[in-house]
Amino acid sequence: KTVDELEEISAEVKTGGTAPMGEFWDPASFTRDIGDAQVRRYREAEITHGRVAMLGALGFLVQEAFHPLFGGNIDGPAIYHFEKIAQQYPNFWYPVLLAISIAELGRARIQKPK
Repeated sequence: KTVDELEEISAEVKTGGTAPMGEFWDPASFTRDIGDAQVRRYREAEITHGRVAMLGALGFLVQEAFHPLFGGNIDGPAIYHFEKIAQQYPNFWYPVLLAISIAELGRARIQKPK
């Protein structure tokens, strides 16, 4: 294909799609009545949530055998580590939640749809 043909295809592609495939996969039509800015926001949220889910799954597997934090005092099945941390260090989760909140507020950009 020539550059002109590719530019024509790109002009027809909706936000989030790819040039050879056209519109992206949206079987539930969530993006039918919204603008490009909102579609981009949905796509960013989808990627962010996917990354967090992958890190969570990896962390759940790794912490079964490798737990250097808290001096190695938190032991046993990974499903109970959250409760044990709260028992041994009751104020641990407040700074963690604060750090997460700051990161999310810094990342989130409130945009008015165009």
